[in-house]
Amino acid sequence: MKKLVRILVVALTLALMVGIVACGNADDGGTVAQPPAADDAPAATPTPAPAPPTEPADPADPVEPTDPVTATGLPVPNRPMRVVYTMFNGLNPVAREIEGGFITAAGETGIDLWVMDNQLDPIQMHANVDMAIMAGDVDFFILYTNDIATNPGLMDKLIEAGIPTMTIATAAIGSCGTEAPLIFNQDDNWDSAYKAARELALAAQARGWTEDQIVFISMGFLEAGGVFLTRTQGAEAGIRSVFPNIHQYIETSSTGSTEVAFQRTADYLLTIPEGKKILGWTHSDDVTASMLAAIEGAGRVDDALLVSNGLSMQMLDMLRDPDGIIVGSIDMNWAQFGPTMLTKIINYLNDGTPIPLDNNAPWEFLTPETVNYKYPPN
Repeated sequence: MKKLVRILVVALTLALMVGIVACGNADDGGTVAQPPAADDAPAATPTPAPAPPTEPADPADPVEPTDPVTATGLPVPNRPMRVVYTMFNGLNPVAREIEGGFITAAGETGIDLWVMDNQLDPIQMHANVDMAIMAGDVDFFILYTNDIATNPGLMDKLIEAGIPTMTIATAAIGSCGTEAPLIFNQDDNWDSAYKAARELALAAQARGWTEDQIVFISMGFLEAGGVFLTRTQGAEAGIRSVFPNIHQYIETSSTGSTEVAFQRTADYLLTIPEGKKILGWTHSDDVTASMLAAIEGAGRVDDALLVSNGLSMQMLDMLRDPDGIIVGSIDMNWAQFGPTMLTKIINYLNDGTPIPLDNNAPWEFLTPETVNYKYPPN
């Protein structure tokens, strides 16, 4: 009997060893056997494998290296750079506002900025270009003139010297056909003038004024030619978009002088009969202020409305007047020209990023109702 018991024990031991070996040779993905449960405990339940995610997470996109920028987002030059900005006339408030934007942006980026005044004088324009060439280390030249006839000769000098150039308002093409990139192009001038004159006409229409009552005075800067002629054409199209048959149309020029603008307005008012409605479009706020002074002096404020094609920071209060006769002004964002152009110039000098030939100005139409949102009074 004892021999039979020993045989059963050996057989049982061999059976258990075969089971253990079989489990050890199972596939890695198989279920691991649980040890037998104690007699006084419930059988253990296998732990379920975690469910796979429905959408496996994509690997993180590689982070592209970015070029360094200043606190306001302007690119940082990768070497010392010298840039020349020439304004068309240092006495003009627009030229000064553009200059201020360049000075601020140059200071932030570390650009060595030279500012020169072209003084509306072709001789001075050539002298400024000659000075930049003689310096021998000018990296970029910004040409701002209203004398489109002089620009090709200036471009020829700059091309020969190997100085890349960008222009404001007027195109410059060298004898070889090389054209400088342009900001504030023909479309900007025509479109902004159209918008300003159309808004003027709509304001008159809202007052109940009719075509037969209206005298439209277009006070441009005709002698400057180029974009100023385009602006005058846009203004005429804008007024005629509302009053197509207007026939009392006076086209004149400030000659770039506020005194001339005042005197010519005063002279016209002497010839315009009482009861006529005067609509005045001008190329800039300072000229608008001169027209306003002449209209006030003639006691014709109730019969007049004005619009400007060039907002000036010094004259915001004139637009803010809720009882004034100025329906609005085109804000060309002059102070943004510097950051906008220097961004393109630095990128070009850093790595050769091309500058488009046509670069639109960031203009908008401001009214007495909207001006304080953009330029809160102090």
